[in-house]
Amino acid sequence: AQVSGAIYNIQLLEESHKRAIQLESAAEIARDISGSLNLDELLNNAVTMIQERFSFYHAAIFLVDHLQHYAVIREATGEAGAQLKRNGFRLGVGSNSPVGYVSGHGEALTIDNTETEPTYQENPLLPNTRAETAIPLKIGERILGVLDVHSNEPYAFSQEIIQTLNIIADQLAVGINNTELFAETQEHLSQHRLIHHITTSAASGTTLEEALNGAVQGLQVTLGGDRVAILLANNKQEKLTVGAAIGYSEEDIAEINIPFGSGITGWVARNKKLLRIDDAPTDSRYFAVSANTRSELAIPLIFRSELLGVLNVESEQEAAYDEHDEEMLGTLAGSLAAIIANARLLQQVRRRAERDRTLHDITSKIRSSTNVQTILSTTATELNKAIGAQHTQVKVGVEHNSETEGTN
Repeated sequence: AQVSGAIYNIQLLEESHKRAIQLESAAEIARDISGSLNLDELLNNAVTMIQERFSFYHAAIFLVDHLQHYAVIREATGEAGAQLKRNGFRLGVGSNSPVGYVSGHGEALTIDNTETEPTYQENPLLPNTRAETAIPLKIGERILGVLDVHSNEPYAFSQEIIQTLNIIADQLAVGINNTELFAETQEHLSQHRLIHHITTSAASGTTLEEALNGAVQGLQVTLGGDRVAILLANNKQEKLTVGAAIGYSEEDIAEINIPFGSGITGWVARNKKLLRIDDAPTDSRYFAVSANTRSELAIPLIFRSELLGVLNVESEQEAAYDEHDEEMLGTLAGSLAAIIANARLLQQVRRRAERDRTLHDITSKIRSSTNVQTILSTTATELNKAIGAQHTQVKVGVEHNSETEGTN
């Protein structure tokens, strides 16, 4: 009885010690997670520490893509993990696998013995897996991803270990969410700086063409290579023509005339409202300019209630644009509309000044002439040059006196 009691006490002490080490490891992992705003570093440290501190066979973190279609491996341990990352390994959300199930349902799943589980599908890169647990990474009801842990021993995941991994998973979810928010904030700041730069560059253009070309070039860099076009509105003819574009072939945009109400940009011109399409080919209003376009965002350029054009961006990725892009491009659209209006006003002032100067020059030459024939000849010649005509004729009306005609 005394020996049995001693053995029991030793086992209890060992379990308590092991549990203390697990909790200490969990706390250390949590501290490491909370102190990092770099997602790659955070995930790498997490899987490495989980594997080493708990002596597991393999640890991996999957993140759900923004379309909620796949759980994509983002970080994993060992050579197998490196190979899985290189291959872009992913599992369908809700698919028949521990990671697929957890990413679809948001509930943890543990397989105690893979050899007795009839539906378990072995990964050839992890042949020694005998037990696996998958735990959701959640913020509220939002599923960010899955913590996937493998052991080379069956029944390796006790209730205490699973509880500890749940604590780590909760901390991981918070850490991932924080890094996403930080990255979004940095991206927003960067994009707004670029938008300011684009607006400043466009405003400094000496011609409308220079301003628009500068805007589409800067915006393509901001969006990471998407196709960008600024279409100018002819409100009398109710059509859109290309003012500047980048990312399209010359054949795609040659002599484009889009009637108001036709296509995505025509709809925006007609309704003077922003339009975002996540899957363009399935939209009845869409007609293809570039064959690979999947998503499109078109914003009206309005200045003092007048439609001046449409800013249009296209991507080969589905659902490439979101509310943030709408806000950012909406801000740029307001600035571009003002720039277009000012450029057109400047063109009108320049044309008027040029016309007044031409009239002054012609008038001065006519006044310096000494006879009627020279006056008429000078008038015809100068008008011909001024308006680029092929032929100019001046006709002089002569009053006929009936008395004079009768005597001659």
